[in-house]
Amino acid sequence: MLGITLAAGLVPAATAAEPPPIISRLESPMADAAVIELPPDAPAETTPMLLVLDAERIAPSMARLSILRRGGAWDRVEVLDVDLERDDLDARWLVGLGGGRYSLIATSRATGAGTDHASVVGLEVRHDGGSHALVETGRSRIDAAVSYSGSADVDGLGTPELVLGLEPLHDPSEPCGISSLLVLDAASSMVRRVIDVPGHLGSGVIGRWDGAPGDDLLVHASAGCPDPETTARLVSIRLRDGTETTMVPTLRARVSDVPPPLRVRLSDDRPDVAFANLGDTLGLIDIDTRGPVTVATAPGQALVAGPDTAADRPAIRISWLDRDGVHIAHVRDTPRDLLQVTDRRELGADVVGSERWGMVVAAVATDARLHGLPSAWLGAVATEGCPDLVLPGAIESCGSGELRPGATWLATRIATVLPIEGRATTLIAAGIGWDPLAGLPPSPTPSMAGPPGWWRHGASTAFVLSEVRGSDVVYFRDFPSPKATIEATTDKDGSSTLPGYTGTRLFVSIRPLGEDEEGPDVAPSKIESLLHVPSGGVVRTVRVPVPPGNESGRDGSFTTLGLSEITKDGTPSSRWSMRVVPINDWGEVGFPVVRTITRDALGPTLNLETPFTNPVWPFLAHLDGRAEPGSTVSIDGGPALDVDERGRFTVDTRLAPWPQTVRLVATDASGNTSIGEFSVVGGVDYRQFPWALIVALTLLGLVAVRGLSSAGRGRTGGVEATAWSLGVLDDAARPEIEELPPGSGLAPR
Repeated sequence: MLGITLAAGLVPAATAAEPPPIISRLESPMADAAVIELPPDAPAETTPMLLVLDAERIAPSMARLSILRRGGAWDRVEVLDVDLERDDLDARWLVGLGGGRYSLIATSRATGAGTDHASVVGLEVRHDGGSHALVETGRSRIDAAVSYSGSADVDGLGTPELVLGLEPLHDPSEPCGISSLLVLDAASSMVRRVIDVPGHLGSGVIGRWDGAPGDDLLVHASAGCPDPETTARLVSIRLRDGTETTMVPTLRARVSDVPPPLRVRLSDDRPDVAFANLGDTLGLIDIDTRGPVTVATAPGQALVAGPDTAADRPAIRISWLDRDGVHIAHVRDTPRDLLQVTDRRELGADVVGSERWGMVVAAVATDARLHGLPSAWLGAVATEGCPDLVLPGAIESCGSGELRPGATWLATRIATVLPIEGRATTLIAAGIGWDPLAGLPPSPTPSMAGPPGWWRHGASTAFVLSEVRGSDVVYFRDFPSPKATIEATTDKDGSSTLPGYTGTRLFVSIRPLGEDEEGPDVAPSKIESLLHVPSGGVVRTVRVPVPPGNESGRDGSFTTLGLSEITKDGTPSSRWSMRVVPINDWGEVGFPVVRTITRDALGPTLNLETPFTNPVWPFLAHLDGRAEPGSTVSIDGGPALDVDERGRFTVDTRLAPWPQTVRLVATDASGNTSIGEFSVVGGVDYRQFPWALIVALTLLGLVAVRGLSSAGRGRTGGVEATAWSLGVLDDAARPEIEELPPGSGLAPR
């Protein structure tokens, strides 16, 4: 009885449906995110807040913005839905303008057909005690597509304004076309100034490039006609009045191929220095010096530039990448205003590793071309006030003096570092967008990750955010590569379950197969798997979610991928060839895995109890049954029965006192069908009697009865009486010996 009682108490806990997992708000796809500046009088314990632009659309013309505040997890405390009034404004991003002001830019994709449009919406986060409001402050509509944007103190008065670079418009008087720069007021979003520049504009950076008040745009521009894309030059455009100064006349490269320069601010009392590609070399450009200072004698990509407070004396640390490896150095200003480059170090491509180095170079090239922002970080990650240098494939932690191999940072980047629960916590933006035709999966470019003077090139790829300990980022040595597993069959609903550590993104290419068609059984290399998709295949990106308040990469979980909608020539498929490439939040790439998956074609389990006794007609019998949860059950194709979440159901029928068949049909979520025929009898089901045992017991009883009756009667035969037995032998009587035939004796003992 005690065992029964305990079992009864445990059954509900064991069979109750598990609650759905709680999804962190950071796992919802984002189009952009910015850190909200707290007011000066905010208490020290005020938790961080983010302004988030959702990637998923509530309607084609609507944009949803949210304020997230970090409590036990990231909670949405304010929502603003903005009607953009057009359905074709697909590219959307944010530009921070300081003082709690932001601009939402929404533009159509540039077509060159003269039908492009854009809309700029001014936003402000207002603080009132403990509450926060997000309000619209103004908007402008533009009859052109926006390609570039940035924040600039145009007049030198300390108030940032929005600067936009539009797609070039063709003008009969200008065979190279005209590129327009717009300056918009930060408060009203109204256009204040228009600057037209002949030709095309490309990547650039905003800074103070001359001695005049206000910020300027240092930008790559076309150098001549008739093909404005064949050559490029580097020019400085004063945003206050449009004055143009050529810094490098010829770069011998296409405007669209030149990577963006970086701003180097040595001090507040002198013009900025540009760290830029000079065509065949990489160098520093200062308008007040005699000429460029060569940093590298080979073309390369500038990665990061910023103050190095850990240096022996004030300096700017710069880093770049070229074909030979990753390099770092310090830049200082001498008493004669001459630039000095010292403390050069490098990490060779052979140390990084050939496969990893190939992925680093390809990823940096993709990021520079698509968004103009390589995945790199210079700033305090683990210890406040002590900057760490995190680069693709390399890292130099604060105070170590060692440039060593690090994480790959493919399709991911450090977005910001915030104080959370008393320690520095890194927010990592993990990209979930993938277009193999554009190159490797790009790193996302959220607004909060932009370098000083960022001349942003378009919208970011969609991303999610993870909280990661600063120590996990800085002390990277040999982070384990993620692994992928593919099951041989789908689940009942046609989905495939993919396990992995939390935060792992799975870049999946899927090709539906015909009945007799076989998929490959060997995966290409990591790069090839991300660059080339089999003909007729589709790509998907899924992620093993990180629960609210948890850290990425510390627990195992799983995600699911639906395959039912992936058809072959419009016809539903039952077999697919799947390739999975896992990438974690550090951009480490695991080995690709391939497998052919078959749709689950097994029908659901089905059972019906046939009791020993049942009510007989005309009374109603209730027969309990059970099927696979999620299935539908009917009696011989009739109306569906009521099936609970555990798959239990009841068949109500009237039974005659002889065998009859109940035919049930069960269908699972994938359309697989099971048919069960169950024979039942009304009244007592005599077929369930143990007839064999009954017959055996009957025979044993008969034998026993016969034995007892024989014991009650006398014997009918016996030994014949003789003179010996009667005791009447006389003296003349003698024993007789009878001769027996051979072999008739007793067997020997």
